[in-house]
Amino acid sequence: MSRGSGLSDRTGVPLPLLAAMLAVCCWGIGPLLVKAISASSTTISLYRMWVAVPVALLVCRLSGNKLTVEILRRSLPAGALFAFSIVCGFASFQHTSVANATLIGALTPVLVLLVAGRLFGERVTRRDLSFAALSMLGVLAVVLGASKTAGASFYGDMLAVANLIGFTVYFLEVKRQRTRGIPSAAYLAGIMLTGALVLTPYALLTSHDLGAIGGTDWLWIILMVLIPGTVGHGLMNWAQGQVDVTILSLMTLANPVISTVGAWIVYDESLAVVQVLGAMVVLVGLGGVVVGHQGMAPKEVVEVGEPAM
Repeated sequence: MSRGSGLSDRTGVPLPLLAAMLAVCCWGIGPLLVKAISASSTTISLYRMWVAVPVALLVCRLSGNKLTVEILRRSLPAGALFAFSIVCGFASFQHTSVANATLIGALTPVLVLLVAGRLFGERVTRRDLSFAALSMLGVLAVVLGASKTAGASFYGDMLAVANLIGFTVYFLEVKRQRTRGIPSAAYLAGIMLTGALVLTPYALLTSHDLGAIGGTDWLWIILMVLIPGTVGHGLMNWAQGQVDVTILSLMTLANPVISTVGAWIVYDESLAVVQVLGAMVVLVGLGGVVVGHQGMAPKEVVEVGEPAM
């Protein structure tokens, strides 16, 4: 583990790992908040992004970071990817079950593994590929077994796949920039601002219910910004400068568990037996993919007040 991960609380758990754990818990609440809003996914995404901008700028200022033109330039790829990811992700929560949407998203560690070796010097073995294949079979069982469960649809599942791809590339781009020294608070502010700017023209051209947000919808959007957005992404962005990307991707396996249990409690979503078995296979496969990498130390990184040019 890299410099900074040696910081621990009284339990002996490194603080960056605790930060990542809390971030994943926050992310798991996100789908439940989205499902509570009846507006289209594009409309929800647009308001969510713009409400997040002043919050992220305030956090950046309080942290002592500066949002420079150079940071904005380097934030643009992640901002665009994040905007794409949340539009697809929010749509998947509305068009399929929360269980399906989050379990498909749980394949992020597999995609990370396929490219982490070349990007970050992490080793990929035949054992890793075998467990990755097992995870794919589990997801297939979850999707095929959803035909008789409430709220599941093939279209929604495909939106979840698009979200999976977009979020994985975003996740890797954040890791790439953080290892180059870009400060986490300024980077998060840059991502929110550039993402909102990229999403706005698309939303104005395609969304027909921009005035549909009202009443308690604003409460859910604000909670979305504060919990999964500011706290979740802020803590994860900070942790990415300290912890191996494969370990962080392993932690995202808690997302579907938190979201699925929450949907069962709040929205009374049911699960077929084959889906429960498929979910277990997914988690076993994904765990096997990255557990073998936990002992590998990533390259040394240094966080500075301003990004390395």
